[in-house]
Amino acid sequence: MSEHIKRGIALEGGGAKGSYQLGVMQAIHEIGVPYEGVVGASIGAINGAMIAMQDLKLMEDVWLGTEVGDIINGDKELLAKLVKLDFKEDADKLRQLVIDTIKQGGLDVSPYRAYLRRIVDEEKIRSSNIEYGLVTLSLTDLKPIERFVDGIEPGMLIDYIIASANFPAFKLEKINNKVFLDGGFFDNLPVNMLIERGYDEVIAIRIMGMGRIRKVKKEDADKVVTIIPSEDLGKTLEIDPKRAAYNMKLGYYDAYRYFKKLKGKVYYITEVWSEDDVFNRLANLPNHLTTQLMNTMDVQQPPRRFIFETLLPTLCDVLKLSRDAAYGEIFLAFYEALAEEAGIERLTFYTLETLIEAVNAHYSKEALELTRTLDGLSIHLLNFIKNTGIALIWSKQRRQFLEYILYLLLQSDVSTERQMISNLPKGNQ
Repeated sequence: MSEHIKRGIALEGGGAKGSYQLGVMQAIHEIGVPYEGVVGASIGAINGAMIAMQDLKLMEDVWLGTEVGDIINGDKELLAKLVKLDFKEDADKLRQLVIDTIKQGGLDVSPYRAYLRRIVDEEKIRSSNIEYGLVTLSLTDLKPIERFVDGIEPGMLIDYIIASANFPAFKLEKINNKVFLDGGFFDNLPVNMLIERGYDEVIAIRIMGMGRIRKVKKEDADKVVTIIPSEDLGKTLEIDPKRAAYNMKLGYYDAYRYFKKLKGKVYYITEVWSEDDVFNRLANLPNHLTTQLMNTMDVQQPPRRFIFETLLPTLCDVLKLSRDAAYGEIFLAFYEALAEEAGIERLTFYTLETLIEAVNAHYSKEALELTRTLDGLSIHLLNFIKNTGIALIWSKQRRQFLEYILYLLLQSDVSTERQMISNLPKGNQ
């Protein structure tokens, strides 16, 4: 019988970037990863409250239904430009808005605080089987406050949540005659709260917010697993439903990558070929392909030696992989690089085969044009790869080198292609 693992979730503060955490939580629930507690700072405390209420639907409605005007009092259009730091237009009005904001002591977020009081159900959190905690900082007492719900006076939970999310740009409000600052000033990712509470494992969901993060003791480091966004999540106050929807989707796929051990650095690959299979496909590349590549690179070697001693090391350099990378890793990175260059949809699940199909479908439409992009300068530079090193080759030529290899693959006859890559579409006639 397996030993029970007490698992908790720590949510980092970071304002509007917090929508990413919802996507991660949706994946955690879908996959079935159990957890017994959740703690957070700032927006992490707000998200954590809804997670403790066990209401991800409410959390989704909040993120997809909230705009900057629902959070901050003032001219919605000007505020939207201000939080995005877009000063190209209405510069005078924006300047005056900044001056007025400074005079009143910060942005007026009374609508946001009123909204929190409507949606957060203290009784539901207190009776939940998901333990809830938060962190804030008392400016009046100059001391941090880390509390679980059982240490907060009845009727005061929402006040503490508001205190935890008292972002420096917001107009400060007192609670019981004390001024509180955003929890990120003390610990923006309160992993230690859970460890000190006796949790065996902590899933830390980063959103790369501004703030201090307390170090975890060395002896506790192996208790923490961290999910980090694979893309920039935008600006801290960029409160926009479209941006939130994208960040949620990103969080969902990043969580799946972690928990399901998906392959790929850019795309989310559920199935790949075995090393033996990739080796055999590489070893059986058609002779005309290797001959053309050797001519391009000014190399004279037996075909198989060229593939494994020259082509693959060069591909590793182009793709910024270690030269001892596995064959499957090189093969996947090759198609990922081409897919990214082609703008093929990233946030979806692929097998290696379906990713190859998507890449080939895109590039086969313009197969003839691919060689035309290899102008005289490109060929000249490629000829000196073996002597000068790939580091001296411009990014444009790196990309063209990959496209050139794909072009040769697409020009292979159908029978050879089928031996090499299943379902590879026939190239230009």
